[in-house]
Amino acid sequence: SEEAKQWILRWGVGFSLFVILVFPVLCLLAGVFSQGFFSFWVFLSLIWGFGAAGAIICLPIFESKEAITGIVGTLFGWNNKGMLQPSEVNSESDDSVSASG
Repeated sequence: SEEAKQWILRWGVGFSLFVILVFPVLCLLAGVFSQGFFSFWVFLSLIWGFGAAGAIICLPIFESKEAITGIVGTLFGWNNKGMLQPSEVNSESDDSVSASG
């Protein structure tokens, strides 16, 4: 939708400009990094990396939870909504073979 596109552009462009321009300028103004400032920078980088890794791993799993539960349910023989059981798949394929043969 147009509203979603505007939100993405506003926040995506704004955050990109902050990370690419504003934050480095603030770091340059700090001059030579003190040990405390450098420790903060390393801590922030680690948090950012772990947060990104968590999002990269967890979001696709969360978005695919219905497909994953359907596959697991089929493998273990649980009856999921709209999913054919393996025995039903075999009997349908046998019917199509005998009907065409």
